[in-house]
Amino acid sequence: MIKEKKAVDVIIVSHNNRDILGDCVSSILSQSYQNYKIFLLDNDSIDGTEEFIKKYPEVKFFSFEGKGPSEKRNLGINMSNSEYIVFMDSDARLTKNWIKKAVEYMEEHNNTGICTGKILIDEKTIDSVGGIISRNCGATDLGHGLENSKKFDKFKKVGYLKSASFIIRRKMIEEIGAFDESYFFGYEDSDLGIRANITGWDVVYNPDLKSY
Repeated sequence: MIKEKKAVDVIIVSHNNRDILGDCVSSILSQSYQNYKIFLLDNDSIDGTEEFIKKYPEVKFFSFEGKGPSEKRNLGINMSNSEYIVFMDSDARLTKNWIKKAVEYMEEHNNTGICTGKILIDEKTIDSVGGIISRNCGATDLGHGLENSKKFDKFKKVGYLKSASFIIRRKMIEEIGAFDESYFFGYEDSDLGIRANITGWDVVYNPDLKSY
């Protein structure tokens, strides 16, 4: 039985994404797991994001100027005090039981530092099912653009996971550090996956988790 007492902090990063934020936030508010806080870290948007997000009093809103995704995620980590942190891009949507299943998996697998599942473009098309690191340290999302099928329904350890929607264990962050802010945009998630793997943490693709 899931331990709802485990608090989860959900950190969303955004920049001029007012038109899509509602779907992202609504997917969190409709979760079957309810012990969470939501932080929206915005990069000085000029599209009315701050006014729009007032519709959602559950969301703690912060605006920063000139901060990239890595910096904003790290600021969110510093604001958070939960054992588990879910990171989301503002164009991501979680399925109803995503947080519940993610926490259950992390609770049962103490060496898993980062976990996410099948990220879909639509019901038929894969965006990412984990990532691999090549010998020259290039990062490639697995499954991108391929048809969603049962061959992607197997658990596996991977090189990294796409930060559009994933859960991280705070203990891992305390041991290996957070996002490398020298990656202003892009590759900060693959860098984190590399460091997790090198230091012995499992980076796990869990097909029971599904987001868009």
